[in-house]
Order: sequence, then C-alpha cells, then structure tokens
Amino acid sequence: MKKLALVVLLTAPFLSLATQKNQDLGIYINYKPGLFLRKVPDFHKMDLKNTRAVYLESDGKLGEWQALKQGRGKTVSLGPKGEVLAGGSVDVWFEWQHALDANHLVAAYEWQWVGGSSSQSIIVQVFELRDDKVFITQQIEAEAHGTGAGADINPQSNLLTVHALVFADTDGHCCPSSLSTVVFQWDGRLFRRIRARKGPEPKEDHSSIAARGTGLSPAHR
Repeated sequence: MKKLALVVLLTAPFLSLATQKNQDLGIYINYKPGLFLRKVPDFHKMDLKNTRAVYLESDGKLGEWQALKQGRGKTVSLGPKGEVLAGGSVDVWFEWQHALDANHLVAAYEWQWVGGSSSQSIIVQVFELRDDKVFITQQIEAEAHGTGAGADINPQSNLLTVHALVFADTDGHCCPSSLSTVVFQWDGRLFRRIRARKGPEPKEDHSSIAARGTGLSPAHR
C-alpha cells in the first residue's frame, strides 16, 4: 500500500517552523511521537538492521512497515496464482545510524514503491529511549525520485544534511527540476533546520552517490 499523502506536521511548540516551507524543498517533517519498541533497556539491545522499518503517520501511529533482514526488506504484491499484481512491490534499505547521546539515536532508510510507476523517499528518524520504551520522535522525509537525493550526518558536530528532489508544478514524475540541500542541527531533542539552498538536479552521479542514487555517504553503508 502506498504511503498516505505526505504532510508536514507542525504542532504548537513548532509553529515557528511553519514559515520555513519545507514542502518547497521536497522535505516533509513529522514531530508527532510514535511508540516503536517496548522492553529495550538500551540502544545496544536494538538491532535496526534486523527489525522492522516503519513509516510514521501524521497522527503518530506506526503505519506501513517492512521486516528487515541484514538491512533489507521487500514485499511483493502477489495474486492467487503467484502473479505480481499491479500494486507492485515495496523495498526498504537500512542505510546508517548514529548515536546522538545515551537516549537518542538517528537512523536513515531508503523506501521505494513500485507499481504503475515508482517513487522513492529517504526517511530519517530520531529514536528516543524512555523507560525501556523506544519512540520515534521526529521523521524527516526527502523526495528521492531522481539523482542526488540522500542524507548524511557529521558524527562530530551532529549536523544532518538532507538532499531532496524538488518537483515544480510543471515537472513530470520522471523529471524534478531542482535539488535542495537542507542542513539541520541537533539541539538535544530534535533536529532544527539552520540553512537551505536549491540548485539544479545533478545530471550525472558523483562519487558520494550510491548505486541506487540515494546520495548517502559510502562510509555509512
């Protein structure tokens, strides 16, 4: 099932972020916490490569999910005779994770939906440990249907850089007109946007863009 329409969720404490127009940058942010796992005493007991990847819905509920094994999960829609249905398939790749502090972890995934056409997203999630429960407290989603999209983090400064494809109203589904680069700073509770810029979509891959075109640094693979 294709994910629900992408929205930017801005609750009362974050109303100041509403003026930042993240949608215009191909980025969608959800601040509504969702319970991810129970009975986790510390992050060393949580193996993200071999547990489910989930999509956090706008109301904080865990929506679509994929079970991961060695960092990869895939579901193919099959009919009664084993034929592939029009719904196609969903692929998820775990990309990287980084401990922000003892109670916060950030991780990145690539999601790809294939049906009559295809769509891709880079999804960055902040995990927070509270009383042996793990919550997803922030989800940053970047449009990735094209070349150059991805996310990376500087482990020394905790600066998160997200590259997203931007589709103008006149762009076809195949052809975004620009690529945004948005930098977020970790403030101890969430990532806050500190700068952004737009440029043309790259016409060719470069060394830091992975084979699937996510743009994630090979050092995190």
